[in-house]
Amino acid sequence: DYEAVSYTWGTESHNRPITIDEKRFYVSPTLKQALKQFHNAAGLRCLWIDAICINQADLEERNQQIQFMARIYRNSSRLLVWLGVSASNSDYAMKFLEELGDQEVEDQNRFLEWIEIDSIASLISRPWFTRTWILQEFVLA
Repeated sequence: DYEAVSYTWGTESHNRPITIDEKRFYVSPTLKQALKQFHNAAGLRCLWIDAICINQADLEERNQQIQFMARIYRNSSRLLVWLGVSASNSDYAMKFLEELGDQEVEDQNRFLEWIEIDSIASLISRPWFTRTWILQEFVLA
């Protein structure tokens, strides 16, 4: 079992060192933040991360692995999405989305509070939501 990770590559250089099974890799600051958060949240786990699992320096391997992306995401036990470091209103957005998905919400027709609207707008304006691959990763996982 493994969990797939979805995050934004961005334009950051891959200059942050990490060690996996005594092998050194260099990743973007964004991915390093995600790994710290995911590690702190659950301890040891098996993750599939494109920047690490695919040799990015080998064009032939990268092109070959693209064919397997659907299967990789579909076969993962779940998709971990890294939207970035928490913003001041992230908790409001996540709480609202959790309530929205809860089937026992008593008043589904209630009006949204401005703080909820603002927090949702802030959340969906993050770079992750603008990625080309997001829909494929999300749907397949």
